[in-house]
Amino acid sequence: MRAVDRLRARRESRTAILLYHRVAAAAHDPWGLAVTPANFDAQLEVIQRRSTVLPLSELIAGLQQRKLPRRSTVVTFDDGYADNLLQAEPILRSRGVPATVFVASGFIREHREFWWDELEQILLGDQPLSPALTLRFGDREHRWDLSDLRHEPAYDRARHVSWRSWHPAPSRRQALFLELWKQLQPLPHASRRTALDSLAAWADRPCQPRPSHRPLTTDELRTLAASPQVDIGAHTITHPQLSVLSDGAQRAEISESRRELEETLGQAVTMFAYPYGGPGDYTQRTVAITRDSDFSCACSAAAGPVRAGDDLHELRRCFVPDVGRAEFEVWLDSQIEGALAR
Repeated sequence: MRAVDRLRARRESRTAILLYHRVAAAAHDPWGLAVTPANFDAQLEVIQRRSTVLPLSELIAGLQQRKLPRRSTVVTFDDGYADNLLQAEPILRSRGVPATVFVASGFIREHREFWWDELEQILLGDQPLSPALTLRFGDREHRWDLSDLRHEPAYDRARHVSWRSWHPAPSRRQALFLELWKQLQPLPHASRRTALDSLAAWADRPCQPRPSHRPLTTDELRTLAASPQVDIGAHTITHPQLSVLSDGAQRAEISESRRELEETLGQAVTMFAYPYGGPGDYTQRTVAITRDSDFSCACSAAAGPVRAGDDLHELRRCFVPDVGRAEFEVWLDSQIEGALAR
C-alpha cells in the first residue's frame, strides 16, 4: 500500500459492530457464546474509552449520510437468551451503552432451550451413552456404532468443559456432538425437535430448560424492550439456516418474526440479523428479501469493520471473545484498524 493510500485509509471512518450472544459464566460453552459479566463490563469500559459507541440505528443513519466518527462501535446480541435481560442489561444501563438484541421469536413461547444447547445438554455431560444410536432425519435413517466409547479414558471434566468446537474433538463424544450438529442445523424446526426428543430418550436424559441457558419469556422480552438502552431486532422465528429454504419459506421466517415481535411489544421492529450469519447460511436472495421487507438493515456474522458504502443489508460484525480488559483492547484495535496494515 502506498503511503498516500495508507494515510487515506487511516482517515476513513470504521465501525466494529460487536456480536455477543450471552453474558454468563457458562460451564459448558462449546461454541464460545458466553462472555462473563466481569469481562463484559470491562469490555464496555474499553469501547467507551477507545471509540464512540453508537446505537445500531444511529450507525445506519450515519452510513446513509456518510457522516460517522473515525472509530466507533455498536453492541449487538443474537438469539434472545434470558441473561440478556438478567445479566447484560443492568451492565449496559450502568455504563450508558446502547445495544440491539436480535430475537428468534419462536423460542420465546416454546419453553425449551435453543436446539444447540439441548444437544450440548444431552451429549456433553458425564452420563454413559449407549453403544448404538439410530436417528431419523426426515425420511432418512442414520445409524452410529458407538462401541468405541467404552474404550475411551474416564470422563475428564476439565478437558470437556474447556473444549471449543473449532478445536479438534478430544473424544468420540465431542466428535458425535459435532456430527449431529451438522445433521441437525439444516433441518426444519419440527424435524429437528423430533430428532432431539429421540436423542434425549436414547441418552435417558430428558431436557429441562436450564436457568442458565433458557431463552427470554414473553414478559422478560417486554421488560428488555422497555429498557432505554435496548432496541429489539428480528432474527427469524425458528433460527433456520435460511440458505436451504425456498424463497417463500425464507420470507415467512423473516416477515413473521417481525410481525410476532411487533405484536408482542407494541412497537416497530426495523432491524434484522441472519441466523448463524456465515457466507453459506444465507444467499443474495435472502438479502433481497430483507431489503424488500423494508428492514433498515440486516447484519451477518462475517468478520470485519463496517465502512461507508457497505451494503446496509449485509453488515459485517465481530464475534466477541470472552477476554478481559487488556486482551480485549488489543482485539478491538485489530477489528477496527487491522486491515490498515495490509
